[in-house]
Amino acid sequence: MDIQKTASNFPNGELPELLVKFYEFPKTLEFPDPKTERFINTSTPEEWKQNLEAVINSNVMNEFIPFYFNGIHETYCFWNSIEGKDLANQPVVGISKQGTHSVVAANLHDFFSVHCLALVIKISFILADNAHSLKMGWESYMTDPYTFFNKERCERISKDYSKNHPDFLPFRKWMADEMGIIPTEDPVGIMVDAYNNFPNLIEYIRSKNGFVVEPAN
Repeated sequence: MDIQKTASNFPNGELPELLVKFYEFPKTLEFPDPKTERFINTSTPEEWKQNLEAVINSNVMNEFIPFYFNGIHETYCFWNSIEGKDLANQPVVGISKQGTHSVVAANLHDFFSVHCLALVIKISFILADNAHSLKMGWESYMTDPYTFFNKERCERISKDYSKNHPDFLPFRKWMADEMGIIPTEDPVGIMVDAYNNFPNLIEYIRSKNGFVVEPAN
């Protein structure tokens, strides 16, 4: 990734230091097989923008500053909504092609501390996709996500990712050594607090007629 070119997509052409470190990580690992499944997907600002444009309209686009696409459905963005705070301290949201949009962390540091556990998508799915959760009989999990994401299950998810993604554990080490972040002991708490303390992302975008395709209720 061209850091200088990437920075031009951010306000004032400045990248938060944590992002600079994050973008450097994929360069540290090379795998002989190009089809090797990576936990940290290599993506570009063009891809971030393209994915957002498939979900939200231009009238709300400038409020969300994308910084990463996970290679599946989710584009992660800063929600540039708190006056006087720099980007690293703005809430982080996941905007998904599957329609499960949610605030996932209060700031960039918290986001990475959960992301390195491979739990961001799974927890936000329970919090945001109420219709599916009810259909699956998961109403109690919506009320108390800890009943679903207990410590043992969270550890099992991370262990499975470490088996299937050769860069998963190296990324954790990189994050600790280079970014000064370790996995959080309370991923559910971080995401629930963010979900409860910031406006409902789906309703906010809907109030501005900002969806290209309306998410399911």
